[in-house]
Amino acid sequence: MILSFSKNPANALIANTRLELLTYTMGLGGFYSLFTLKADELNHDKLMEFFPEIDDDKHMYSAFIIGYPRVKYRRTVPT
Repeated sequence: MILSFSKNPANALIANTRLELLTYTMGLGGFYSLFTLKADELNHDKLMEFFPEIDDDKHMYSAFIIGYPRVKYRRTVPT
C-alpha cells in the first residue's frame, strides 16, 4: 500500500499516476482504495496519529495497493 499525502490534491494524484504506470510496466497489478481514503475524510486528526513524521496540514489524497495479480487484464502499458 502506497499512501500519498500532500497539501494539494493535484500533486498527489500526478505522482500516483506515474507510480501506477511504473507498477504495470513491472508486471504488477494495482488498484486505488477509496475505502482507505475515507479514513482521512472521517477523522483526519486520528489518521495523522499513525504518521507523526508528516505535517498535519497535509491530507491523504491517494491510496494505491500493489501486488502480483491473480488475473491479468489489458493495461495502458503492455506487460
